[in-house]
Amino acid sequence: MRCLLIFVAFGTATVALTVGLPAKVTAGGAMLGDDEQQNVPSYFGFAKDTHGTFLNGVKVTLKLKNISLVARTDPLGEYKIPITATEPDADLSCDKEGYHQANTLRRTPRAADAKTPVEIDCTLEHE
Repeated sequence: MRCLLIFVAFGTATVALTVGLPAKVTAGGAMLGDDEQQNVPSYFGFAKDTHGTFLNGVKVTLKLKNISLVARTDPLGEYKIPITATEPDADLSCDKEGYHQANTLRRTPRAADAKTPVEIDCTLEHE
């Protein structure tokens, strides 16, 4: 009987833990495809090294006219910074220990306005 109770308690805990996990677990924050942030203006992109390898944990700093915002890249090198409106003269920099920023590539669609998401990718070079 005692063995059965332990097994039942263990089985219940296992089921409770399994049921309690979300369907999609991510490290580093929201992913680019998350529904709650699909239709808001944002700056987004990737951080990679000069060999094309995506980098995790890169500090991405977006400097706007009145504020600076910071995000970190996830394990796939992705970042996203949702805001109320994009600015044409925004400055983005990337920083990671052991690397220095080599390049940024900004992709803005033609006819972009303040509600258009802006992609800025960072390339970091190993020191």
